[in-house]
Amino acid sequence: MSKIRKRRLSVRLGLALALGLGLGLMPHRTVTPAETSADLQILKTSEAIVYKSPALVLYTIAVRNVGPDSATDVVVTDDLPLRPKDNVFLLPDAECSIPEGGTLMTCALGTIAPLETKRVRVSVRYRGARGVVQNTATVSSATLDPVPDNDSFTNTIIVGPQSKE
Repeated sequence: MSKIRKRRLSVRLGLALALGLGLGLMPHRTVTPAETSADLQILKTSEAIVYKSPALVLYTIAVRNVGPDSATDVVVTDDLPLRPKDNVFLLPDAECSIPEGGTLMTCALGTIAPLETKRVRVSVRYRGARGVVQNTATVSSATLDPVPDNDSFTNTIIVGPQSKE
């Protein structure tokens, strides 16, 4: 065989091996679809940092899906730091509930598409001086979240004594 024919055969054989074709030398591999995932991020804000008692605090909880896929069955939970005389007002942004006499707010947000943000608003009337009030909201989903570190957020405010005017 000439050098040119050997070279052509070698190139064809190398290409066939690289592509895994025709020689039965490459192991059979089944390709399965990739698992879907959605990176959910949560942020909890209030209108101010310092309040005078009695304080009406409007919290806004924003949940953003940065993708790559839709997040399904998204739920926000927030154990509100309530005392017996405090009041909670749920605004109709989402399906939220708090059990009678409880403090754990649960909000069903449904499906959030990639790059979509859904918001929950809740007002709390804190009665009496409280000092530092920390409140953490957490988001979860039936869809795998590859970055769980941004699935909870703590908001800190100060509720001071009543002003003496």
